Order: sequence, then structure tokens, then C-alpha cells
Amino acid sequence: MASLLLFRLILLCTRLSHFIKTKSPFVIEALMVTLCFSAIISKYMLLT
Repeated sequence: MASLLLFRLILLCTRLSHFIKTKSPFVIEALMVTLCFSAIISKYMLLT
């Protein structure tokens, strides 16, 4: 269950990063990547 949630979150983040790559510069993409990683880490910390 937890791994499925993480997988969906990662998929969403990759889709968002692809969307941002076509629209805006790398700075915003890097910001999104860090946000996604922090979200994944916080989810993992809450689940354990």
C-alpha cells in the first residue's frame, strides 16, 4: 500500500517535471524536484 502511494507520487512528479521542462527554465524544475523528494521523504517518515 505504502509503496503504491510512493510510486504514484513519483509518477506525478515526473509528469510535472516534464510539463515544466517544456514551459519554463531549469530553475523551476529543480525546485519541483526538491519539493517532490521532500514530499516522498516526509511520506516515508510518516509511514514508518
